[in-house]
Amino acid sequence: ALSLTGPDWVGGERWEIAPEDLVETLDTLDTIEGYKGGTDDLYRRRQVECHDEDGSVHHAYVYECAQPHRLDEANRIPPTADGVSHWIVD
Repeated sequence: ALSLTGPDWVGGERWEIAPEDLVETLDTLDTIEGYKGGTDDLYRRRQVECHDEDGSVHHAYVYECAQPHRLDEANRIPPTADGVSHWIVD
């Protein structure tokens, strides 16, 4: 799935979670991402519109940086020829 949350498209995975498992799944992911809804969290969870490669549109939860000033220290991953920024996995 692709979502546009800034100047670049960012490649990712879209998982479908059964509605009855959503609360428990989000609680677990919140713990992994350190999201508590506080002002000092590194990430915040929000819903965004995402576009699959086939053009279908969905709504998905994402974790985005809640402390944008820390992005100044990060290396930007530039888009590839397809216009999408892909995470590099070693």
